[in-house]
Amino acid sequence: AGEHLPERALGHAQVVEEAQRALRAEEWLVLDTPAGMDEDLAGLEAALEACRDGRRVLVAVPDARAWNALRRSPAARQKGGARVASLAMPDGYLNREALYRLAEGDVSDAPVEDRIALLPLIPFADGADHADNEPAGPVADGRGFSPERARRAWLRVCCDAWDDDPAARAARDAAGRAGVVLVTHETLCRHAAGAGALLPACDLLVVTGAHRFPDAVQAGGAAGRAARLFTLRE
Repeated sequence: AGEHLPERALGHAQVVEEAQRALRAEEWLVLDTPAGMDEDLAGLEAALEACRDGRRVLVAVPDARAWNALRRSPAARQKGGARVASLAMPDGYLNREALYRLAEGDVSDAPVEDRIALLPLIPFADGADHADNEPAGPVADGRGFSPERARRAWLRVCCDAWDDDPAARAARDAAGRAGVVLVTHETLCRHAAGAGALLPACDLLVVTGAHRFPDAVQAGGAAGRAARLFTLRE
């Protein structure tokens, strides 16, 4: 079952209410939200209510910027409520062993410019520069380094699997215990392309910024697959 509600302008509370209703009934719902509304936050608030009965909700937001903002929001960090975990793909986490090998000169083919680009990650790897001292933070918590701007250097020291680094493994484990898991559109698409084998099993799915989701589908190699209440079918 599904419903599309484009006709009337909905406020934040109404969007949350409609989303909560759809999640309770396990129905598809498409909402046109007003310009300027924080639909990522609305989606998270609906998910927090939906997970109270033990179901796990996956919330997918458009990009890393939205993901970082939402995971640091008061709603995601509230004490005493549902556990919220933010999870990046393995290549979003630093492989500290690989970084230390490179820093110590054990990687002979690393260009000088790559070594210089990776210097800001040393204090991050040592645990001195995590946001709120979170030991399982992704590299987005680092200061002075951007994987997008130094892609070649980052590929030398990022994780290929969550088990490559204790912090990445801890993030994956935390997602497995959480009531709400926050990811990006890209991560959801990579999960779909991998036949649903990457992320923890979830019961419900909320996708915010859905008008941007087709771009992630094309870029993420998930064409030909569909996500139906987190059951992935060819």
